Amino acid sequence: MDSLNSMCEIVVKNEMCSKVPQDDLLDCNSLDNSFLTNQWDFITGCAKGVFNSVKDTLNFFWEIMKFTWENATSSEVRAKTADASSEFLHSTKLYLHTEYQKAYAKASPPMKQMKALSSMGGAIGSLVVNKISEFVAAEYEEFGCLNQKAKSSMLCGIVGDIFIPPAGVVALLKYGKVAVKEYPKLSRIFDLSKKTGYAKTLSMYPKLRKSYEELGKEIPTAKSISHPREINFKASDNFRPIKAEEMKRRADQLDPTMGEAITAAYNSLNDPEELTKYFKELHQETVERMIAKGRPEDLALLKEGKISKQAMNVVLVKRLKDRGDNQFTTIVLDPKGLTLKYKGDSLDGETLVSAPDKFRAAVKSGPFFDRAFDDADRYGHGAFTHIMQRDIVSKSVAKATNNNPQEFWDFLGSKKGINWWADLFDSGNSDSFNRPETLRKFIGHNLNAD
Repeated sequence: MDSLNSMCEIVVKNEMCSKVPQDDLLDCNSLDNSFLTNQWDFITGCAKGVFNSVKDTLNFFWEIMKFTWENATSSEVRAKTADASSEFLHSTKLYLHTEYQKAYAKASPPMKQMKALSSMGGAIGSLVVNKISEFVAAEYEEFGCLNQKAKSSMLCGIVGDIFIPPAGVVALLKYGKVAVKEYPKLSRIFDLSKKTGYAKTLSMYPKLRKSYEELGKEIPTAKSISHPREINFKASDNFRPIKAEEMKRRADQLDPTMGEAITAAYNSLNDPEELTKYFKELHQETVERMIAKGRPEDLALLKEGKISKQAMNVVLVKRLKDRGDNQFTTIVLDPKGLTLKYKGDSLDGETLVSAPDKFRAAVKSGPFFDRAFDDADRYGHGAFTHIMQRDIVSKSVAKATNNNPQEFWDFLGSKKGINWWADLFDSGNSDSFNRPETLRKFIGHNLNAD
């Protein structure tokens, strides 16, 4: 055991482990050689609720057992005993189902099904977890520096992905990297090496990593639509002069391209999977900017698991400018009241009401900052929410308009199209990111932007 401890000390003091947080580092004084000893409990914990039925789970067992047997037997032997092997596999499958029935009969309520499956899963769980560990260790050089809890955390996220569907695990074991073509989520394992830079950054800031991993948990699950007529117009009736019934009628009269663009924009702000991806990319870009700038106040925020709101907003503006959105408009509060600064003009609130064409022109021209609102208010409208909304919908709108997104903004800035602004970007629906206040609350609570 002393020699094992000495070897451990050499490993953890190596430069390779230098950036692993102390809390995640392997503890040589309390080595545990039984890493993830009950692998099946680990797998079912990570992938809780993924299997839709006992049948799915038993089929997964069967595929793993068949794969194991086939790899343990030479192709020559299998060729010579084709009939026997076929009979063997058939009897094994029958055995598997019989064993489940026995285990189920012995299990006590509640959750008899899960107890029966758990009693059968140990060896299979060991095979799967060990194989996944091998893949991760090959792609992420610091894996060996991590203690059991840190390894479990990393593997758990991966298992949660690749168990959708369970056949993905079988494909991983059979084909390795080739399986990514059929099951794209497996790419997470093989992308670790490409993302080592950001993985190392997150490992330096445990609180930041926790907030990053939990992004997406509180994204509203609003229903997607297939046509603009399906929008909940009544939710925004107080935000536009045209009421719901008339908006439904206009929805049916939309030009097909514009109808598709409106549908795409609406769905982009209501797609949990795409939004999770969006926020993780924004998180990474913002953190990388903060580190590159190296301001002490920014580095202090990272230690607290927070990102700089100012850095995030700079990233958003840069993204829009890179796409050609260079004409920014600002709504501000000054001693004269609410004004809209657009192309050098300064308009007070009264003029905004009497000359709505100015606001429409601003919508056409590009993104705008709502500095009339306090961006520090996590439950308010937010000064940058419209900027973020525009960034979120940009790709889907470009696709719907055949790479001519300005066509969409020109329509929104027209007399006919301005009424759609409320439903898409200033909605009264509190369960959707079409409502700025809902998006601002999410940014504050989940991106921890301060």
